[in-house]
Amino acid sequence: MKKRIFICGVCCLLGMTAVAQTAREDIAADPCRAGGVYYAYPETEHRYTPAPKGYKPFYISHFGRHGSRWLLQQSEYDDLLRIMTGARDAGVLTPLGEDLAERVQRACDEAATHAGDLTPIGIEQHKGIARRMYANFPSVFSRGGGISARSSVTTRCVVSMANFCAELQRHAPKCDIVQDANLETTASINFFNKKANPALSDRYLDFMHNGEWIAEYDRWRDEHIRPERLMSALFADKDYLSRERIDLRDLTILLFNLAVNMQNVTPEVSFFDLFTGEELYECWRYIQYRFFVHRGPCPLNEDYPLYYSCALLRDIIECADAAVASGGRAADLRFGHDGNIMPFVNLLLLDGYSTPASSPEEFCYWKDYRLTPMAANLQFVFYRRGGGDDILVKLLHNEEEVLLPLPGDMAPYYRWSDMRRFYTERMDSITIPDER
Repeated sequence: MKKRIFICGVCCLLGMTAVAQTAREDIAADPCRAGGVYYAYPETEHRYTPAPKGYKPFYISHFGRHGSRWLLQQSEYDDLLRIMTGARDAGVLTPLGEDLAERVQRACDEAATHAGDLTPIGIEQHKGIARRMYANFPSVFSRGGGISARSSVTTRCVVSMANFCAELQRHAPKCDIVQDANLETTASINFFNKKANPALSDRYLDFMHNGEWIAEYDRWRDEHIRPERLMSALFADKDYLSRERIDLRDLTILLFNLAVNMQNVTPEVSFFDLFTGEELYECWRYIQYRFFVHRGPCPLNEDYPLYYSCALLRDIIECADAAVASGGRAADLRFGHDGNIMPFVNLLLLDGYSTPASSPEEFCYWKDYRLTPMAANLQFVFYRRGGGDDILVKLLHNEEEVLLPLPGDMAPYYRWSDMRRFYTERMDSITIPDER
C-alpha cells in the first residue's frame, strides 16, 4: 500500500508534458491565471446553441462559489508584513525590497480585519451572473414562481447569495425569493463541513492533513520552488533571513499568494513584477497539487471527495423532480465553495476535469483557474415543450455550455430522464473504504 501511494504521488507530481506546457502558456498569456482558485471570474460573452424547436426554459438549478475574497487567513497578511517591516527596520533591503515593503504595507492596511471576506469585486461578480441569468433565460422568471436560495454558513457565501438574489429580484419582481443559511442548508452545499456532516470520515480528514503523500509533496516543493533569485533581489544582506530563521520558500509563497489575490481586491497594487513567468507557473503547480489530492480525481484520496459530492447531486435531482412535477418553482440557487465544485465536476464527468492522474502525463491537465475561479458556477437549465413531461436539460459551467457523457443527438441538450438515470447509477457505484 505504501509503495502504491508513493508511486501515485510521484506520478501526480511530475506532470511535465505537453498538457503541462499548455498550462504554462496559459499563465504566460495572463499571469492572473497563476492564482488558480484566486483567479477572478472571467466575464466573457457566450453564444448558446438554440434549443430544439418548441422547447423553452422553465427552471434553473444552480450552484455557485462565493465571489472574490481577501486572503483567507489574517496571518497571511500579518506574517508577511512583519517580515518586510522587520527587514526594512534592519536596513537589509535592496531598493526593490524597500519598494516592496511599502507596497506590502499598503496592501495589508487595506486588508485589515477583512481576511476571508467577500470584496466589492466579489459582490459585482454575483450581480453580473444574476443579470445574465435573467437575460439569457427570461421565460424562467417572467411568469413569477418561487425561488429557493440556500447558502453555507460561511459569511462570504451568505453575502454572495444576498447580492445575487437582490439583483435577480430587481429584474424578476414577480418571483418570490426565500433565502436561508444554516447547518441544514450547509449539509448538501459544503459537504466537507464537519459540523453540518458529523459522519465525515476521520480517515479522510487524517489523510488530508497527515497522509503519506505530504512527505513526497514537501520534497517536490524543495525541488521546484526556487527562491534564491527573488530573495537576492530583495535582500542586500544574504544572511539576514537565515539569522532570523525565516524560511525562504515560505516567504516566496506568502508573496505569491498576495500577488495573485490582488486581482480580487485592489489591482493598482501589483506584485507580479517580483516573479518570472516560470516562477509563477511553478508556484501555481505547488498550490494546485494540494487541491488536486484533497478534492480532485487523484487515486490517493480513495474517492472520498467523489462520494461526498453525491449529496449535492442528490439534492439537485430531488429539487428538479419537485420543480418538474409542480411547475411553480423557477429556480433553486446554492452558494458554496471551490472545494465543493472540484469533486462535483468529477462526479459529473465533465471533460477536462475527471481523468485520474495515474501517470506523469496527466497531472497539469486539471486547471483550477478554469474549473473554480472566484464566483465559479454551474447552471442546470431545464426546458419543456408545452406543458408535458418531455424535459430537456443543458449544463453551463461558468456560463459556458458543456457536453455530458450521455446519449442523444441534441447535445448540449439532454433528456432529463437519461441524465437522471445515468447519474443515479453512477452515484450508486461509488464507495469509500469505510463502506467496503
